[in-house]
Amino acid sequence: MQTKSILRYFAALSLVLISPFTSIAEDWTTRIHPYISVEQKYDDNLNLTKDNKVDDYITIARPGISFSNMDKTGGISLDYNLGWNQYWDHSDFNYVSHNGNLDIKYMTREHFNFYLKEVFIRSDEPREREYLAPSTVPNAYVLSTVQERSI
Repeated sequence: MQTKSILRYFAALSLVLISPFTSIAEDWTTRIHPYISVEQKYDDNLNLTKDNKVDDYITIARPGISFSNMDKTGGISLDYNLGWNQYWDHSDFNYVSHNGNLDIKYMTREHFNFYLKEVFIRSDEPREREYLAPSTVPNAYVLSTVQERSI
């Protein structure tokens, strides 16, 4: 009799202690989103040169994962994807790309606001896209004098 009441007590206590953690875990798992995207594009000047233009079709497969718990006053938004860039005719141009975005925001009642924005890109493209440009300037690129393919 004594053993049954002790077991019931521990079962009730464990349910009380675990239930808040299951709601927290459930909240975190609903904010994690795996995804995959596939893109097909044609480029008529792969190396961005004036003469000897090279064209090719490019297939890009990007599996990734995103997480966000942003609200009005703060949070974290994280997005990462790994891309395989396959060139149809020029397989020596094939490469693996990485794209990561991190946004952190914390706003206080005293009007001290903290923002952190980080972008990580590993690419083999001869031009570099400007990801921190204002949203009013879509597809902005960084000016560069490099005219060769490099990481």
